[in-house]
Amino acid sequence: MLFYFLMLIPMLILSILLSISSHSWMMIWMGMEVNLIVFIMINLLYKNLFTMESSMKYFLIQSLGSLIFLVSLSFNSMMYEEWPYLYMYSLPMAMMLKSGLSPFHSWTPEVISKMSYLTIFLFLTLQKLVPLTISFCSWMEILMMSSLLNIIVGSIGGMIQSSLIKILIFSSMSNAGWMIISLSESFMLFMMYFVLYMMMTSMIMITLSAIKLKWMIQLKSISKMEKIMFYCLFFSFSGLPPFLGFTPKWMILDNMHMHLPLTASLCILTSLMTMFFYLKSSMTMLFLVNLNNKWATQFTNFELSNVLMLTINFTGIPMFFILT
Repeated sequence: MLFYFLMLIPMLILSILLSISSHSWMMIWMGMEVNLIVFIMINLLYKNLFTMESSMKYFLIQSLGSLIFLVSLSFNSMMYEEWPYLYMYSLPMAMMLKSGLSPFHSWTPEVISKMSYLTIFLFLTLQKLVPLTISFCSWMEILMMSSLLNIIVGSIGGMIQSSLIKILIFSSMSNAGWMIISLSESFMLFMMYFVLYMMMTSMIMITLSAIKLKWMIQLKSISKMEKIMFYCLFFSFSGLPPFLGFTPKWMILDNMHMHLPLTASLCILTSLMTMFFYLKSSMTMLFLVNLNNKWATQFTNFELSNVLMLTINFTGIPMFFILT
């Protein structure tokens, strides 16, 4: 399996670079199709009934998005004078559908939650890079409206979830809205936010994979150290200081509060809503302790990684003073 990973991961990265760097819409489409095939192949490396089902559903949804994308190209809806026409919205809609952005997000919780931990991580991070950058460069006005919708839907949708994976999926929608806003400020700010978000997502996915957790009720069976670590990682996603996720959100708010005060206020309110459902799960972890584990959990060589991830997660304040 290691050989396949060493072959597929570079192909996945190259397909993303091909789509981002291309000047032709057909080359962008070809890069996204190669990316789709490689992503499905990575998911199918973990052979079970759920990954096969999720791969088929993911392929059908992405095929629909590609079909809309190709049909839209035939309309030649690339010119600014065509903005009043309804059909010019089909291309950004196809990109939103492929990346699972609101309002075309209804398929993501059920499909993505059945994938393997690695493919969930790739979908939450790298798979959103091409649709966000391509759509923002061509349809900035539409994507800015979508960013606010993603922040609101991601914050509200996570409040009613009991699955940790689905909470992360809705959190990724909210973070995608923040990324779009950061793109409107500067590309360097977007890259900083994206890299830090990848770091936070990788830490939480490594933890979930190591302890084999997918549901909130399973958190009762883990140790206090694991609960504290989850507590810190969750609040980092919500942007609470002094954790790692605080720095990029503060920098975005600092750049936009003068010329977009209403948008900044909405982002702060939705961050409080996001903090609520992370606090709800964290309170469950901190106060419910069960010494008799109901699941066979392996913690081999995991204590050192706990300390490392906690150290990285508490670098929010130092990075804030360095970057601002």
